[in-house]
Amino acid sequence: MNTGPWLERRRRSEPLRRLRWEWQRRGGRPTIHRYADVCEDFVRARIGPLPHVTRHVCLLPDWDNTPRSGANGLVLHGSTPPLFRRQVRLACSLPTTEPLEHRLAFLKSWNEWAEGNYMEPDLRHGRGYLEALRDEVLVSS
Repeated sequence: MNTGPWLERRRRSEPLRRLRWEWQRRGGRPTIHRYADVCEDFVRARIGPLPHVTRHVCLLPDWDNTPRSGANGLVLHGSTPPLFRRQVRLACSLPTTEPLEHRLAFLKSWNEWAEGNYMEPDLRHGRGYLEALRDEVLVSS
């Protein structure tokens, strides 16, 4: 049976259809997760059985892209410097066989204020995120 390009288009659009269904199931609202529930998952996602791929940790102090994405956005609710400290501590404690010059962690982001993702001092937490990062990196070195 020759299905032609129609079947190929359908296969490509299936993930989009699932996302649309998930969004409608949520009633057109953003996806919201508690930061406390997911902050360490960003670090643990680095661990895996891919010996041929070098993977690096990504530290995420907070996230809320609803100002740009609206109802399609993602919100990590309830981030605090102590929770971010937990994430950094876990990242610094991961065993690695990488040489020192290849041990990297990426920080997302320094000043992405539009997505609620920043390290710069603010009125709510002061320098809390910066101090958490500094303290954990110094303790681990």
